[in-house]
Amino acid sequence: MAQKIALIHFAYFPNIGGVEILLKEHALMLTKLGYDVTVITGFGKSSPKDGVKVIEIPNLQSIHSFDPKLETEISHGNFNQDYFTLVDYLKKIMHQYFSQYDSLVVHNMMTFPHNLAFIEAFSQYTLSTNQSILIYTHDHKYIYNAQALDLNSAATSDREKKLLTTPLKNATYIAISKTFRIPLAKLLALPEEEIHVVPNAININRFLNIDDEMDNIFQKFGIYKKFPIILSPVNILERKNLVYALEVIANLKKQYHEIYYIISGTPSHHHESEKYFALLKEKIKSLELTENVLFLYTKINHVLSPQEMHSLYILSDAILYLSKSENFGLPIIESALTKTPIFVSNLEVFHEVGGNYLTYINPDTTSPSKTAEIINAYFQTYKYELLNHHVRSHYELTTVLEKYFIPLLKKN
Repeated sequence: MAQKIALIHFAYFPNIGGVEILLKEHALMLTKLGYDVTVITGFGKSSPKDGVKVIEIPNLQSIHSFDPKLETEISHGNFNQDYFTLVDYLKKIMHQYFSQYDSLVVHNMMTFPHNLAFIEAFSQYTLSTNQSILIYTHDHKYIYNAQALDLNSAATSDREKKLLTTPLKNATYIAISKTFRIPLAKLLALPEEEIHVVPNAININRFLNIDDEMDNIFQKFGIYKKFPIILSPVNILERKNLVYALEVIANLKKQYHEIYYIISGTPSHHHESEKYFALLKEKIKSLELTENVLFLYTKINHVLSPQEMHSLYILSDAILYLSKSENFGLPIIESALTKTPIFVSNLEVFHEVGGNYLTYINPDTTSPSKTAEIINAYFQTYKYELLNHHVRSHYELTTVLEKYFIPLLKKN
């Protein structure tokens, strides 16, 4: 049976905010990974498309949303009978709705005074349960610019201060960065190592609008984490100069062991093309590139759609387009629109299309090792491609959840 997880926050989609966006991405990905996920929120709706269950409990919103008069009293340090009635009501709600889950993941509700009654009720609820409790902390009222504020001036009441700085005894605390963990540990009087860092992450294929079939291939071959990803958006023809391109890739591999080279086109059915394709396969073996080269047509048996081509361009770190002869140069235009660096042969027509905005290489007079040096110099000069790889490797959503978050569920 799938582990049942409740993700709890003031609000959920269609509300738009940093935590709401992250919450939805977590809910979708954890569901995809096989967990039974429910979002419990003060305000939000489920979407028939994503399969995530949503339970809406209005009193989990900020108190200002449903009882502004009470919120005014609390902000002045007055905790009247209406406040304690709300605490008791929320405890009943928690026993009714929260108790059925294996794990409760509370996002940002324990470190802001938007609903102090929730904090008080949940603190009491956790004393009588053996559930796994994770307090997922994105912000804290008393932290600004990675510094803990003076509580004498930051807190509006002693009760607020106690509720926002007293850690739950049987809960695991999560911070979204090492930088944020330092003042959080200070405020909660916890050793830093007892607060686990789960960095924010991004669903790369969703954010980049990667085609589903292409995403399956990228996932299957671990391409998201490769670097550099080099694309030649050409058919497999002798005039495309792919032997030279493979020798460039082999030279780049000396520095980038995880290089990945994708050739998107197909060979024709002519005898000469088949011989050339056989030559390329032998070249790949001799250059020890078997694990570094993908002929995409061997995985997709149809003409690539514009969306599939866009997916290739947007993910690639560079385009190699070193043809011996062309009559135009469509990849130059495509790479420009996706802002993907392109290295092209020194053909007159390429100058017509790309002018002075391209990096030109003459394969007849430039050795593959020299071309590799030119490409490497680009990566080292324009660090954005290296940053892109860093993000793909360290902040991809599935990777972050599996490496940092899910072990905390199992630990508890």
